[in-house]
Amino acid sequence: MCVVFWFMPAWTRGIINKLGATRVSEPEVKFIFFILFFLGGLATTAKSEAVLPAYLIGLVVAGVFLRDKTLVRRIRSIAFAVFRPFYFIKAGLFVSLPALWPAVVIVGGLLLLKM
Repeated sequence: MCVVFWFMPAWTRGIINKLGATRVSEPEVKFIFFILFFLGGLATTAKSEAVLPAYLIGLVVAGVFLRDKTLVRRIRSIAFAVFRPFYFIKAGLFVSLPALWPAVVIVGGLLLLKM
């Protein structure tokens, strides 16, 4: 894992320079997500949190992201579109339905106010 962290900025810059950040297939985004999923799977196999490598990769590749704003926008839009529904589904599973019944009037009132 340390080898990946060490070489990740050079690999990312190399892919951006060699394949270009203007291609429709977005190989640099696919590369970053491949590394993230690979390290997340490795962390899960080691009985650790899968999100920890994502934080570390973000710290390591921050210099590359500062220079390439298009890559940041692409990664951000894909992450929000793909991962946000799973986050809210998981967070919604932690809500206790019996705890919601006393507040159903407040929730309904806020919903009506919003609409």
